[in-house]
Amino acid sequence: MAKRVPRFTEKYDGTTSWAAFLRLFEFNAERLGWNEVESSWALLNSLTGRAAAAVSSLLEDLQTKPQYSFLRRWLQNRFGTKTNPRVARMELFQRQQGLDESLEDFAIAL
Repeated sequence: MAKRVPRFTEKYDGTTSWAAFLRLFEFNAERLGWNEVESSWALLNSLTGRAAAAVSSLLEDLQTKPQYSFLRRWLQNRFGTKTNPRVARMELFQRQQGLDESLEDFAIAL
């Protein structure tokens, strides 16, 4: 028997405030007592438009082991508040891969 996927009725399309959506999502996830896997599935099911297209490259990895913390960080990096281009350029040139940071996480951060 298939497990029931948690439902979250709000949608995020990648064009509105990621921070506002995330606050609402995490408030509901906590209130409903979702674990990492349930939160991952609910978040994935709430994505539409640009946001859904952006995570499509991650779907194969997420189907085998959904990780909410990874998905949240990835979406934050993609749709979160952007910094000033000069500051971002300076951070890019100073950024180095951490000792315990995977190459994939390093690439996402860049």
